[in-house]
Formats: sequence, structure tokens, C-alpha cells
Amino acid sequence: MRSVATLLIVMTFLASCASDTSLPLDVYAEQVSAAAAAYVEESQSISLKYQGDVERKVAELAASDAPDAVEEAFGVVREETVRYLAQLDDTIGRFHDALSGLEPPRDLAVPHRGYVDVVGTVRDTLPALGLAVDGATSIEGIGQVLAESGFADGQAVWVAACSTLEQGIRDLGRGADLKCIRNDVAS
Repeated sequence: MRSVATLLIVMTFLASCASDTSLPLDVYAEQVSAAAAAYVEESQSISLKYQGDVERKVAELAASDAPDAVEEAFGVVREETVRYLAQLDDTIGRFHDALSGLEPPRDLAVPHRGYVDVVGTVRDTLPALGLAVDGATSIEGIGQVLAESGFADGQAVWVAACSTLEQGIRDLGRGADLKCIRNDVAS
């Protein structure tokens, strides 16, 4: 009877060891850094396209001397901003999925989960933000909607959660660049 109990304890221990699916620190740091780099590259690309499209289309309208050029420019800004926010939603969604698919080392489980949650929360603000921008009636209104959005508020929280995870990786002796601080976005 004692050997059966001992065997059960050993089997339970082995099963718990085998069920640990967390990634080794080096692999995790590499994968989370790669996911961040891919997100930043894609988000910068859509941001640059958005900015370029708006500038080009508004410049064309300004050069046209059309009597309703200002109204048309507003329509362009609104339409392009809504499109940009939808693309950003997709991009952040892929980043969130990539992060969610990683199993961090146990020592990083809490900061990893915190970062994943923040990314998800920020992403969740985008559909409503797109609708609010679409309902704006002026350029100033678009600016106000963007400035007062949960998306704008979430940027500082995103940076803090990202920095906490990045520092946690460093504290465990591995370098990582999660691109927490970006020069291409306003904080």
C-alpha cells in the first residue's frame, strides 16, 4: 500500500514537471522581443501611410481652389483616421495574439499577463474611438475625440507595463528590447 502511495506521489510530481509549458528565459526573451519588433514595424508602416495619404489628399484639395475644399479636407481626415484606427486595431490584435500565445517563465508570469492585459485593453478602445471620430463634425472635434480617448490614456499604461516586463527580463539576466519607448508616437 505504501509503494502505491509513493508511486502516486512520484507520478503526480512528474506530471506537474512535464506540464510546465513555460518557455526558457532566452527563448521567451527572443520571442517577445520579435513580437514587439514586428508590431512596431507594422504600426509604423500604417502610421506613415496614414500621414502620407492625409497630407497628399489635403494638399490636392488645397491646390484645387474648390469652394468646399475645407469641408472636403475634413471629410478626408475623418475617413482616413477611421481607416487608420481600424488598421491599428488589426495590428494590435495580432500583437496581442502573439503575446497571448507565449508561455513566459514562471518568474515573468505576472508582468507578462499585465502587459497582455494592457495591450488588450488599449485595443478594446479602438472600435469606439473609430465611431467617435466618424461622428466628429470638425477637425477640432477629431482632435478632441482622440485626445480624450481611452486609447490616448492607455499609452502611458502600455509603456509602464511594457517597461515592467522588459525590466523583469533584464533582472533575470537576459537582455530584451520590447520597444517600450517609441519616438514615433506621442505619449
